[in-house]
Amino acid sequence: MNNEIVELLAEHADGLNLEADVSGQLLEENSERSAELATLFELARAVKTTLVPVNAAAFKASLRHRLARHSPQRHLIKRITSSQNVIWVVVAGAGSVLSIAGVLLIVLRKVKSSGNTERQPISAPI
Repeated sequence: MNNEIVELLAEHADGLNLEADVSGQLLEENSERSAELATLFELARAVKTTLVPVNAAAFKASLRHRLARHSPQRHLIKRITSSQNVIWVVVAGAGSVLSIAGVLLIVLRKVKSSGNTERQPISAPI
C-alpha cells in the first residue's frame, strides 16, 4: 500500500473520529482510485461502528479484577511444573545409578577374569 493511500485512509479515519463523513469528497478528489478507496472506506466505517470506546480507568479495574481472579490457576500450573521437575530429577538419578552399577559390573567381571591366569583362546563360531 503506497503512502498516498495511507494518507487518504488517515484523513478518512480522522473524519470518522469527528463524526464527519468525508468519503464522498475524498472519492471525488481521487477518482482514479475510487473503486479501491470505496472498499477501504466502507471497511473503515464498519470497523468504526464495531469498536466501542471504553473508559481507561474502568478497563484497568476490570482487567485487574479478572487477573486476580485467575491468579490461583497460575499457582496450580507452577505446582504441577514443580512436581513434574521432581519426577524428572528422580528418573535421571535412577538412570545414573543404573549406569554406575553397569560400569561396576563390567569392572568386576574384568577383575574376576584377570584373576584367572589361564588364558582361554577365543574361538570363532563355525
